[in-house]
Amino acid sequence: MLLTATIIWGSSFFVLKNAIDSFPTFYVLGIRFALAVGLLGLIFFNRVITLNKTTVKKGVVLGVFLAAAYSLQTIGLKYSTPAKNAFLTATYCIVVPFLSWIIFRKKANSYNIVAAAMCLVGIGLVSLTNDLRLGFGEILTIISGVFFACQLIAISRFGQHEDMIQLLMVELLFAMLIFFGISFISESQRYVIKLSFRDILPILYLSVFATALTQVLQMKGQRYTTANEASLILCLEAVFGTLFSIIFYKEVMTLRLYIGFAIIFVALVISETKLEFLTKGIEKLKIKRQNNKRR
Repeated sequence: MLLTATIIWGSSFFVLKNAIDSFPTFYVLGIRFALAVGLLGLIFFNRVITLNKTTVKKGVVLGVFLAAAYSLQTIGLKYSTPAKNAFLTATYCIVVPFLSWIIFRKKANSYNIVAAAMCLVGIGLVSLTNDLRLGFGEILTIISGVFFACQLIAISRFGQHEDMIQLLMVELLFAMLIFFGISFISESQRYVIKLSFRDILPILYLSVFATALTQVLQMKGQRYTTANEASLILCLEAVFGTLFSIIFYKEVMTLRLYIGFAIIFVALVISETKLEFLTKGIEKLKIKRQNNKRR
């Protein structure tokens, strides 16, 4: 579920880049989340009408984190490139273990720390260009990664005791209200009547697939893994973001890209398996040698 979400999110970077180049940032985000809320509301109507105060409160907290993360990420994308934006957003895979340590006193194990560092190096090789500079867009994107990390940890915390779909509905609804509120205050409303069918198609993709579907997949998927492991899987959206850029913008594959993919793959193997397959294999070899000596 988490891997599927990352693939879809990876494909959304260049789609969103084209959308915000034509329309105001918060206007696009508001419509994106409104359509996602409407779709999920129709599908899960029976759960929506049974909401309780506790779920609403927790959903609002998630909504604040999500709105802050998407706002900063999308504004950062406006002043940066999809590849840089994808990479710098993925800094949350480094932040999550340390936030968990600070908030819950849950010390990150050495495998998570090493894997997170390797994952970051790999994404850097895949996503960064030689002339990377931390401009306004890059700084905002890095800060957005911190809020994505907060949201990831909060989902792991709240999701153990609440209905995940109800939590998601409140989260998306509150984020939508924030986006429309900021848009109403700071952006021109003349775009409302300018949306054509061609304009709405990429926003529909962002709403249905890159928001509604992916958020459900993340909510459900995180119930079966830890925040640290989830963050490493989700940070692959940077890799897929670059991959889709290669496909659609005809970027040439280089040795550097291949090395980056290999490092990320190894990082995920370390995180998910803790190299148990190696230790078990070594133990089996020792036992086999001991048995042969006895014979």
